Amino acid sequence: MQNKEFAQNLISQVWWNAWEMSFTENTILLRDNKLPQRQGFTILIEARSCSLTAIFSFESASLNLLEVVNKSIEENRALLQAILHKDQTVRLSLERLAVQENFQDKQHFSQDFKLIIRKTVEAYTEKSLLSFIDLLKTLVLIVFPYKQEVGAITEGRQVEVALSRYERSAKNRAIALSVHGYRCKACDLQMDEKYGAIAHNLIHVHHIIPVSEGERIFDPLVDLVPLCPNCHTIAHQQEPPLLPKQIRELIQKEHGIQIQ
Repeated sequence: MQNKEFAQNLISQVWWNAWEMSFTENTILLRDNKLPQRQGFTILIEARSCSLTAIFSFESASLNLLEVVNKSIEENRALLQAILHKDQTVRLSLERLAVQENFQDKQHFSQDFKLIIRKTVEAYTEKSLLSFIDLLKTLVLIVFPYKQEVGAITEGRQVEVALSRYERSAKNRAIALSVHGYRCKACDLQMDEKYGAIAHNLIHVHHIIPVSEGERIFDPLVDLVPLCPNCHTIAHQQEPPLLPKQIRELIQKEHGIQIQ
């Protein structure tokens, strides 16, 4: 990294605490310590003058995890494409070797499987690195088998990693924000534009259909929208909550301004 201390301080603040982190002058290596040794994956982040690259690699005994991830990528193809379409500076590459033994129809992927994310940046700055880290966290939550149920990776058994309720909600939040962005859908405020880097990621995610109406599977691209703290508070001043469009109309009526 161009500034090792800068990267270390920044990522330590925004990445998950349970992960092991190691830094050199040019790279950051991340690993989830909740996964057994040799059965997990690593993320190697490299910074260059005009790009940031992350390489997801699988450890020597992680075949079960690898198969689940490959299936997850296929199942979430449309969602991943929506995220990539939102940011034209990002490219996702899959490098995978399919192994077929004794001419059998069934194939499996070797540990040579790599998922590579590249983002073109104008400069290596706090903002560009934070944006890239947000993207990586979203991909981890989408592609890897993080479930609410407590479980572990074992040979021949279901692959699961325990997530807290907060982390489960964070998955939907990350997906929604990766497509909708961090700008309030009601008043058009983006917090870091007003307050600087200290407000990065400071945005609420509003459920169009209230959670209290019962258990349901949310589509985060449809059911969740970003609202600034003020607009989110206003939304819940009545039941059912105000829609972003209604809040926008209130602001326009009160102040005589047009909000795109």
